[in-house]
Amino acid sequence: MTADRQTGEGQPFAREMTVARVRERIGVAWADVAFLESAQVFRLSKRHTHYHALLAKLRDAQVARGRVRVILASATSDVIEDIG
Repeated sequence: MTADRQTGEGQPFAREMTVARVRERIGVAWADVAFLESAQVFRLSKRHTHYHALLAKLRDAQVARGRVRVILASATSDVIEDIG
């Protein structure tokens, strides 16, 4: 059973996923994040107020091979807004 939750169109969307890879690149305004449950690559903006804390949570989860609760801007978005 999946742990997805949609709050409505255009509303934040929560989904539990396992971090496969986190990639930061110089000169790019976001970090790329891949999850085992999705072929889509998600983005965490470097302009996010809590960028470093969220990036640390993602990296910790990647090492531990654990699941995190990912809050996306919407159900169709690739923008990570928060990590629970």
